[in-house]
Amino acid sequence: MAQKKSLITLMQPIVLELGHYGFAGHTSNRITIEVDGSWKVSGLLNGKEFCVHETGTLTQDELQSVVDALAALDHTSLPETLGQPVVNGGTLAIAFGEHRSTMNLDHSGNCTQLSGASGTRMLDFSKSITTIISPGKQTP
Repeated sequence: MAQKKSLITLMQPIVLELGHYGFAGHTSNRITIEVDGSWKVSGLLNGKEFCVHETGTLTQDELQSVVDALAALDHTSLPETLGQPVVNGGTLAIAFGEHRSTMNLDHSGNCTQLSGASGTRMLDFSKSITTIISPGKQTP
């Protein structure tokens, strides 16, 4: 007999930011997933939203995948910062509830210092979310 999968809902929004330092400051794309499964991808310049690129709503299965990825991330065990900022480097930030972790990346997209399991979990989470919310997947 097939086991019924229990659906878990988010209690708070999840925010994933992928950014880059450059001559204009810090530019990034922010993916926000709300508790109801609605999501948006926004453009930010120096932390201020200047446009919304896409919006949509996750299916129950996609929302479950997000919750599963969050559980695997074990976000409360992540340090506040991984690596040191570098000129023209990048950032990967994950926020859920009151906890936010930022990983500084070099020009190749690698953490600027050995990050071990924490860095691997952050990169895996980022890949999971950006796969679920892929370009062109907007709600009509």
